[in-house]
This record gives sequence, C-alpha cells and structure tokens, in this order.
Amino acid sequence: MATKESTDGPPVQQTVHHDHTGFEELFEKHGKKIIIGVCVLLIAVSAIFIMNALGKEKAKEAARAFTSAGTKGEFEAVMKNYPGSTAAGNALLMLADRLQVTGDEEGLKDAKTKLIQFVTDFKKHPRYYQGVLSLGVVYESLGEISEASAKYKEVAAAGDKTELAPLAIMRQAELAVAAGSLKEANDLLGNIARQFPGTPFFDQIEARIKTLEQKILLAENPPPEPEPEPEPKVDPKTPSTPTAPPIKADPSITPPAPPIKADPSLTPKPTTPTTPDSTPPSGDSTPKPPVGTTTPEPESTEETKDDAATSEETTTPAPDGGATDAPDTPTTPDTGTEESGG
Repeated sequence: MATKESTDGPPVQQTVHHDHTGFEELFEKHGKKIIIGVCVLLIAVSAIFIMNALGKEKAKEAARAFTSAGTKGEFEAVMKNYPGSTAAGNALLMLADRLQVTGDEEGLKDAKTKLIQFVTDFKKHPRYYQGVLSLGVVYESLGEISEASAKYKEVAAAGDKTELAPLAIMRQAELAVAAGSLKEANDLLGNIARQFPGTPFFDQIEARIKTLEQKILLAENPPPEPEPEPEPKVDPKTPSTPTAPPIKADPSITPPAPPIKADPSLTPKPTTPTTPDSTPPSGDSTPKPPVGTTTPEPESTEETKDDAATSEETTTPAPDGGATDAPDTPTTPDTGTEESGG
C-alpha cells in the first residue's frame, strides 16, 4: 500500500494491488499437499540410499560366506541364505563345475540341471556367459549336439560382451570337424583371428588352422593307392611238379624196441656132472659128490679160467668105457685101484 500527496487538497491514501503468480496461487491452494509430497520424496530417497547401503553390506556378507564355503552343503547354504545374489550364482556355478569334473553320466546330468537353473535365474549375473558356455560343453559331453551348438552360438553372438566368445567359436569349429565339415571349421577359426585379434587363444587357433589346412589338402588330393604285386608267371609248357604232402607220424603206432644182445663174457658156462667110481676106494678119505649134483662155478678170474681150460682137456676113463671130465677139485689117488691093477 502506498500514499500520494496532492497539491490541491489533503493527501489521499491509495491502495496498490500486486498480481499473484501461478505458483503462489497453487501454493496457497495446495501448500500442505506439496509439503507432504516433498517430505515423502525425501523419505523415499533416503530409503533408497539406506537400502543400497544395506544391500552392499548384505552382498559383502554373502561374498564372505561364498569365499569361506568349501563343501556341497556350505555352497547350498549360500544359495539358500542369499537368494538372487551374486554369491548365490557363484555357488551354483561351483556346484555344477564339481559335478562336471566327475565325467560320469549321472554327474553330467546333475550339472546340466544346475546350469539350466543358473542361466534361467541369473541372466544379469556377471558370469552369465560362462554358465552358458559350460552348459554347451555339458550338452556336447552327453551327445546332445544341437543343444550344444545353440549355446555356443549364443556366447559367440555376445561378441565383445564376453572374452569367452572366441572359445565358443572354437567349440563350434570342433563340432564341424566331427561332422566332417573341414572347410566350415577352417572358416570359423579364420573369423576368430579377424574379429578378436587380441584373443589369448590366438596361438591355439593358428595351430588348429594349419592342421585343418593339411587335412583339407589331403582330402582334395589323396595319395595314389599302391599297385598290387604281380602274380608269378607259370609256363604252360612246363608241367609243375607236384609236391608230396608231408608225412605225419601216427602217435598211436610205437616202433618195437630193438632186441637186447647178451654179453657172452657175462654168461656162466655149463658144467658136466661126473660119474662116481663104482668101487669106492678103501683109502679114499675125501667124500664124493652125489650123482646128479653139479659143482658150482668159481668166480670169473684169470686163474680160474686157465684151470677150467686144463680140466676140460684132461679126461679120466670110466669103468663103462665112457669118458668124463675131471672134477674141478683135485682128488687123492685111490690106493685100492693101484693094487688091483698090479
């Protein structure tokens, strides 16, 4: 309100009206609501900051739990106590990796189940593409080639988002080699060298490309087959001499043993019995051997052999006109015979 002096008369008081802006009118009408909204906004922002701080603390706690875990039960506890966290995803990947290392079919199937859960529930996980690539390897190990190829292509399509893209393309190339498509495999490996020149797998890729090029060259230019050896020529004019089949001895036929020849020097000589004198001498004191009794042959010595030869040459006349061999042992002369002969 302002006053203005008048020269003609007493001063007249005048009122000056100010125009209200839109904001002032709005504030006058909804001031309380605006204040309440600002307060709510401040509370929400504060809550977000508090939640972020608590989330970071929770994430740190989950990370510590994952780091200290070592057994299957401890990893499963991390997944249960911190669901959806990065630590829970890491625990799931760790369990799948341990199952995959076993190599048996049951372990691979369990690993496949956990990896499918990972790629489904943790799409924003920093190790998402590692899970996808691992799932492709498990599919390939189980013989599910089409599923494995799809996972390898997903990782390869990520490009620079993951450093595992070259490795996924290498797995695609190996699937092509197994299917007999050597040129396709060679082209895939060549694209890796162009798209990812700084890949840590560059040396492996170069070595594999050289091997594939050699196989392709060998397949396109196979070596000539060796010529068969010529058969021996046979002159039709010269009859071939048949060869007798080998004689096989019959083991059931045993040749007779040769006769055994006796050594005559070891055979005892027969002795002739002596006939006793019909008239016993009166003075003979030496007993005569009975009739039909043979005198035993002495041992074969040089001296006995000479005595035997001498005794065979000397014979004594018998009373019946026969002749008998002299006895081997000397006898005393018969005195009665000499008297009768005189």
